[in-house]
Amino acid sequence: MGDSRRVIPQALFAVPVIYGLVACNGSSGPAPASEPPPVPTLVSVTVKIEDPLPKSLADARVEITSGDDAGLFVTTPANGRATIQGRSIDGHLSLRISKPGFSYADVRLSSADSVSLIMLVPDVLLDLTGEHQLIVEADAACELPEVARARTYKATFTPGPHGPWYFNIDLSEASFVDDLYQFATYVNADAMRYEIYLRGFEEEDPMIEQVSPTEYVTFMGEALAEASQSDPVITARFVGAIAYCEATPTTTYYECGPLNICYSESHKLILTRQ
Repeated sequence: MGDSRRVIPQALFAVPVIYGLVACNGSSGPAPASEPPPVPTLVSVTVKIEDPLPKSLADARVEITSGDDAGLFVTTPANGRATIQGRSIDGHLSLRISKPGFSYADVRLSSADSVSLIMLVPDVLLDLTGEHQLIVEADAACELPEVARARTYKATFTPGPHGPWYFNIDLSEASFVDDLYQFATYVNADAMRYEIYLRGFEEEDPMIEQVSPTEYVTFMGEALAEASQSDPVITARFVGAIAYCEATPTTTYYECGPLNICYSESHKLILTRQ
């Protein structure tokens, strides 16, 4: 401790001696003034919090994690949308999005972003892996021939590449046109949603089954169902179109007509787990 007490005064006395020599030699003037520190500005960020279905999440916590306003937070209402404001020197806010029972997300967003969609994944997800039976059942009010009113398939659920909330479904034990027998399903802890069409193309292709040499049944749309891991049967309300078409022995589905189509919000997808 005695040594340190002696070193500090020597260093302090050395400073004016050095500056005096520099000034006398004329090699430098006074030290330049330091730049003022950047001034934080108010940044406003809007987020929308969803689960994988996607369903809006209420009561998610949106918290600033850095800067002068670290610890400031807001919670989302029923629509999952919230705006938070904080001071920042670079126009961005570092945020942690969290909700009990879900993974959290750390993001850095700017006020230039419009509404940022953030997905939180439940800690526990429905596991639908395996082979099941799927019945596509038309609304009773539809005027369709009997062959198109209910179709039964083997449905193989395989985890997809996007995450544990996503499954590819392959339909089999039927004859499909142009390999149009696959679609996607998304799950959370207590629900599932089917997407029965191919997104990202100029036209959205339905599932097309050839039910006889000249008859075709197609279906496309979306279906949502509440579900639990122990449910042996899961019935989803299917919003979309089921159609029937009869061709001639020398034509294909793409040439048949007229197309008898029934759009309804009351079709059903009935999944029986094996």
